[in-house]
Amino acid sequence: MGSLVWAEAMTDFPELEKQVAVFREHREKLAREHHGKYVVVHGEKIRDYFDVLVDAIVYARKHGFKRGEFSIHRCVSEDEEPPIILRSRVRVG
Repeated sequence: MGSLVWAEAMTDFPELEKQVAVFREHREKLAREHHGKYVVVHGEKIRDYFDVLVDAIVYARKHGFKRGEFSIHRCVSEDEEPPIILRSRVRVG
């Protein structure tokens, strides 16, 4: 789920699970046709595509999408998705 770049905590907004499912269903096609762009998913629909993340956020807010009603994903294939790196100061051993 590393392509998800803007959303509230999924536990607080269960609608986000549907939005992520919509993105995953269309992911490969989106990666081919809109590579590198940011896609706004609202409800269960893909709304629009943007070159810049901030433009996608502004679009969602301007259209009155409320917290938990939308998410923004980067249109890249799973292979291109950067790894999620978590850093910790815990010592082992």
